[in-house]
Amino acid sequence: MVLVETIYASRATGPMEEADLDELLRRARAKNQTLGVTGVLLYHEGSFLQVLEGPRRIVARLLAQIDEDPRHDRIRLLRHQEIAVRRFETWAMGFLRSVEGVAALGHRAEPGFVDFLRSGRVDHFIGEDGLRLKALMQGFRAGRYRST
Repeated sequence: MVLVETIYASRATGPMEEADLDELLRRARAKNQTLGVTGVLLYHEGSFLQVLEGPRRIVARLLAQIDEDPRHDRIRLLRHQEIAVRRFETWAMGFLRSVEGVAALGHRAEPGFVDFLRSGRVDHFIGEDGLRLKALMQGFRAGRYRST
């Protein structure tokens, strides 16, 4: 089975409240676990950056569904490549919340939650060989690939 890593950025077509994001994440985790897809989702000020890892056909099908999802537009494919190993193999879908979302949550612990948009630290889950992925994530944090 050929594994791929796909990274895209998109814009939310409407406001995404914390409850909307929680529901999106809950559904994505359940679906991805069933399909054997892993990855991470970043959201900040109306923009998404998502990394999907999994079997080529399944990831292609998910991308087609995402492209048809009315909650997204301006989808921009940033990277698509075959991979030997997953970077997020234990994450059905990790979620990196905005600083505002972190403040709203207070101290509530959440599985797969990383405070990347505040700290900018990603080395502990990307690994040393993930320099290109880290650069994309850092670019998103800095405002690149975001559209409001």
